[in-house]
Amino acid sequence: MLLVVAGALAIPLAASCAGGLRILSPRIQCPSERTRCQDQLRQLGGAFVGHGAQRGASDLPGGAAAFLELVAEFAIPPERLLCPGDSSPVAAGHSVSAVDRHDAAALRAVCSYAVRDFTRYPLDPNSTRPQIIAADADVHHRDGLNVLWDDGSVQFLDRMYLNLAPDEPIVVGPDSPHPELRKLCIVPER
Repeated sequence: MLLVVAGALAIPLAASCAGGLRILSPRIQCPSERTRCQDQLRQLGGAFVGHGAQRGASDLPGGAAAFLELVAEFAIPPERLLCPGDSSPVAAGHSVSAVDRHDAAALRAVCSYAVRDFTRYPLDPNSTRPQIIAADADVHHRDGLNVLWDDGSVQFLDRMYLNLAPDEPIVVGPDSPHPELRKLCIVPER
């Protein structure tokens, strides 16, 4: 093996059997949990947009139950409801279809995301700005959370965007100091 140094950069090279050289690079790691979470939210967002185009969003239940309906309607694997950064264990063989839509603990066991309470906060059809649909229910990603907007786009909101100090907790749901995050819940209030 040879080590080629160019300034502060050292590149290890190995001779192959054919006499050529190849660069040895570290194994490429899988995408970050945050990026995989964004991909999952994008897929759920596509289902939300598709559902809205067919029937409108107003018939969706509020909270995480909305995502359970979209998973069933669009044949999305139920694992997509769980953020890769969520450390809470999910019961093996937990059936999404059998979950009580009014039981926060049962919903939280199969879905990592808080979803808009469509009854208390209906979507404004005349809005010119994206409207929040879902976000991480608990903060699974360092210094922020992934948010799904009504156009299907996903964005990472950091503490600065949320106007939070480094030591302030990020709260999602009715008790959130952030007006958009207040619109989200696991189970809507009755």
